[in-house]
Amino acid sequence: MFLTNLKESNHIDIKEYFIKNFPDITPYQREKLDDFIFDMPYEIFEEKKKTINKWIRLSIIIFPIVWLIVFIGLPFNYILTGKWGYDMKNIKWFKDWSNMLKLI
Repeated sequence: MFLTNLKESNHIDIKEYFIKNFPDITPYQREKLDDFIFDMPYEIFEEKKKTINKWIRLSIIIFPIVWLIVFIGLPFNYILTGKWGYDMKNIKWFKDWSNMLKLI
């Protein structure tokens, strides 16, 4: 799990989690649970729910083909520019696309 996929939980969600998973809590403990959660010296995080466009999901089929074309294009890029490799400003679309596919 990536740390960027986390969001901070609010106190109400934490309290509901405790009540749901520990049904034997007495009413007094439920009352004290609010103070305990509010005064915690640490934060509790939960995973963000991300929705990904269905076209991006389907593009994983053609991603290896595009990667192969970009890889085969390296010698031609070297002949034309004299540098082995692509500038990030020219290949930014490919990097962004691959990062979107990592979220799946």
